[in-house]
Formats: sequence, structure tokens, C-alpha cells
Amino acid sequence: MKSSEKLIETGRKTIKQIDYSETSATKIDIVELYSPENKLYYLVIQTFNGNPKKAEWVLQGQTNAKKTASQKIIL
Repeated sequence: MKSSEKLIETGRKTIKQIDYSETSATKIDIVELYSPENKLYYLVIQTFNGNPKKAEWVLQGQTNAKKTASQKIIL
């Protein structure tokens, strides 16, 4: 997965959300991305910090592919 690739999000599931207070939380999502350029699907894990009450989330760290496939991964 190159950083210059145009990726389309095709699926997202929240795995875990840890609420520290009403306005502070961390959540972990599993995300499926598709690259029309090379016709591959990527499965990535993203961690966010933010305010669950306002649904405001900021991505923490980098997003790295955990799995690559030619067919959809998340159904």
C-alpha cells in the first residue's frame, strides 16, 4: 500500500471503544480500503482519540495494511 494510492473505504467496524469520560475516549476500527489502481483490498486497523459525545475523532499514528486480498475482506 503506497501513500500516493487513491483508496476508497469499502467497510468499517468499530472493534473496541474505551470511554475515559463523557468527552474523552479511544476507539479502534478495522477498515477495508480498495485501490482501483491495482484492484486490491487492504485491511487496516486504525486507532482514534476523541470526543464520543460529539463524534469527533482524530487518527493516531500511521495506518498500515495488515492483510491484502483481491476480493472483499469485510462482508
